[in-house]
Amino acid sequence: MWFFKKKKTLSQEVIDDIKKEDVDMQALFSNIGNRAKCEQLYKELAKKNHPDKFVENEEKSLKAHELFSDLQAHRNEYEYMLVLELKINEFLKNN
Repeated sequence: MWFFKKKKTLSQEVIDDIKKEDVDMQALFSNIGNRAKCEQLYKELAKKNHPDKFVENEEKSLKAHELFSDLQAHRNEYEYMLVLELKINEFLKNN
């Protein structure tokens, strides 16, 4: 019967992959209150430092890509993003 549908279960491979992921729970919980600030700061920094803005210069493009990757990896860590903001502003000042 249609109401006795079999429950979908995750494969063991998917479960193992989830367990292997490195999640910084302290950063996750400490930034719950800063979620709006994180989103706003991320958008601002992503616009300032997007690698596509530096296409004309290979060296600047690589540095921008490095900073942008770091920004993406830590987009939920408000304190780390404040440090990145200083690095990005320094990078932009030098260019």
